[in-house]
Amino acid sequence: MLKIFLVNKDKKIEVVPSNNIYTVYELGKYEIFYTSDNIISNNVFIEDIPVDSNKLSQNGNQIKLLEFRYFENYFGYASLNLNNEIFLFNIKIEKLKLSEIEDIFIYLWKKEDKLFNIFFSKSTYELDFKRKGFELGQTSKLISFIENFVSTFEKLYFSFENLPHTVLRKFHKKTKYDSDKVTVDTVDWMLNNLDEIYFDNSFKGHFNSIKISNKYGIIDNIKTSENINSFNIYENQIILGSFKIILKKLSQLKSEINSNINVQPNKDELYADFRDLKRIPFIKLFDDSTSLEKKVTKLFNRYQKLFKEVQPKIEKPILTTVFAQKLHYKKAFSLIKNLNDYKFDLFGEFKLLNISKLSKLYEVYNLYIILESIRQKLRLDLFNIIASSDRNDEIIEKIIFDSSNYSIRLLYEQKFYDISKTIQETELRRIDIKKGNYYNPDYIIEIFNKIEQKKKYYILDAKYSKLQTVRSIHLPDLIEKYIINTGINGNPNMKISYLNLIFPNEYGQSVIESEYFEPTINLIASKPNFEKELNLFVTRIIEKNLPENLIYPYNTLYQS
Repeated sequence: MLKIFLVNKDKKIEVVPSNNIYTVYELGKYEIFYTSDNIISNNVFIEDIPVDSNKLSQNGNQIKLLEFRYFENYFGYASLNLNNEIFLFNIKIEKLKLSEIEDIFIYLWKKEDKLFNIFFSKSTYELDFKRKGFELGQTSKLISFIENFVSTFEKLYFSFENLPHTVLRKFHKKTKYDSDKVTVDTVDWMLNNLDEIYFDNSFKGHFNSIKISNKYGIIDNIKTSENINSFNIYENQIILGSFKIILKKLSQLKSEINSNINVQPNKDELYADFRDLKRIPFIKLFDDSTSLEKKVTKLFNRYQKLFKEVQPKIEKPILTTVFAQKLHYKKAFSLIKNLNDYKFDLFGEFKLLNISKLSKLYEVYNLYIILESIRQKLRLDLFNIIASSDRNDEIIEKIIFDSSNYSIRLLYEQKFYDISKTIQETELRRIDIKKGNYYNPDYIIEIFNKIEQKKKYYILDAKYSKLQTVRSIHLPDLIEKYIINTGINGNPNMKISYLNLIFPNEYGQSVIESEYFEPTINLIASKPNFEKELNLFVTRIIEKNLPENLIYPYNTLYQS
């Protein structure tokens, strides 16, 4: 039996489960009581993370978890494993609004969809994660097929434009009379359309007159025939029809999403419930479908203009001699023949996404904001860019922007040790050895002036916490670590240039700021729609260290 109490000042409020799920708040303090006649283990885990044994006490057949914020930095479904029994929790958060979390997810998804693998808890039983990221079963395969279809037909257009398959067909048309245009068909047409001839004996002797039964007439129009290369063949009809089939599938997919998911921006409530985040893959899917719909329509119009007077044929294609023997038609057929095998099926795909490690999500979000800010500021054509990662989660570990005289390196979760370890990634060195043997900041920016052979270091740490917690708890700890107890190898009188703590807020705070002295210490706000402080920081340190010919003088990204 499990009993949970929310501790609010002097009050204790019992949390009653609904459908066997306990709803709790990330920043709430809770006491938890577990009772069993057969306690075989007093180890407690939230997801795969053990609860500190100092927070536990056991008395006979009862285990008690002392008052604490057990669910901080979690979001969504998480499992509590107590005495090998599993209890499910829905954890709501308040540091970020739901719309902001959605924006973070979609931003990262656009940057690198496989990053999502690291943000889902082990309680996500139903979803299938593959090497290249989150996939919505058949629906994702359909989208991938359409993307490949568009790419292939864009490449084939030049071949179809220069080597289209046509057939020579006889076309009949009415035209102004000209003796040079008279054909065998013209005579037959005239005999059957005598009303088109104006008879008058005064036309006798006219160079365009004809004599029929002792009457003279003038012909204004005649029917003539000519042989024309016609595009209106089966293969071209099938190609245009395939575009129509795809457009219909995309339209149906968007309609299905719209009827099940609100794709409009989410309302901002005090507490974000992760169950609303089931929208995210479908918002992305809707956006992808809309984008593809535009591309397919544009490509269809090009082919329709090329294949003049061809009506699309919507049916399963048959392999013809043309499809088999002409290379560009063969490539088109190999795609079109499989079109009906790709379907969307959203039934069962509207599932809950169970998310944990929200602090890690926030770290990676800011990693990409920093990286994007560097890219925006540098004249990238003047730099050699190399990114690498040996991490299991494949998050970028190191990226260098290297020019002949300057380089900028961005390192994520790079450890640095004391001076006894001779070979290290940076020149940063830990001075104290009180506890542990290395420091591990979230981000290090290293700017190397090769002319002067000088390196400057900027340390940033992301804290998924409120301003008061950042300032009163995290800031003193990081000042001790990265300013007091960190030195630069070979430069005993130097310190890092900046220490910045990044946290989710609209506005940050300056702690120590000087144009003449270093290090500078700042609390930088960063969350969706409020990334300007972080952007400005990156811009300023690049402007301070690199010559004008390597950077853009200004960027509208940073203007208010």
